[in-house]
Amino acid sequence: MIRSLAQSITVCMEIIIHHFEVIDSTNCWALKNLKAFDSHHLTLVTADEQTAARGQYGRSWYAPKFMNLYASFVFFINEKTRPPLIWTRLLAHIVLHVIEKMGIKGVIKEPNDIFVNGKKIAGILSETSPRENGYWIVIGLGLNVNMPREECKKIDQPATSLLCETQKKWMITSIRNDIVTEFLYRFDSNADEK
Repeated sequence: MIRSLAQSITVCMEIIIHHFEVIDSTNCWALKNLKAFDSHHLTLVTADEQTAARGQYGRSWYAPKFMNLYASFVFFINEKTRPPLIWTRLLAHIVLHVIEKMGIKGVIKEPNDIFVNGKKIAGILSETSPRENGYWIVIGLGLNVNMPREECKKIDQPATSLLCETQKKWMITSIRNDIVTEFLYRFDSNADEK
């Protein structure tokens, strides 16, 4: 259930952001609203909290308020463009690069998780919706940012956060902006390769 109205912002005519205070799932909302999106822009759906977040195979994803980065990247690609798995790996490598700049060494656990010191710090869920001339891709990202150890223990597997690893609180919007900036740069490069 969505408890807030979306705020739509266009940034540099390249990305459109829909932000929610509380939402069931950024991926679910994106998939339900594909008809409203511009196929020539990257759309980002973000939230402060998700009440029904999910990971791979429909597993639930713990997404408490104001602690982590919850975002779905939504874009349209034609049949000639690289396959969906490429975009999932691309986002995973971008997240690794961003957290490495914070002094954190992570590894990708195929197909869609990022681990630090043997504990999960992020998950990525990719979904597609085919159309006649291509398909929409929705890539959801959950990155544990300011989740304290006691909250990490509520997760059904060993988990960590940027806070746990650095003993420092981080600005979620700054991390989001770093990831989005790099994604846009690499998106343009990859989309141009046929």
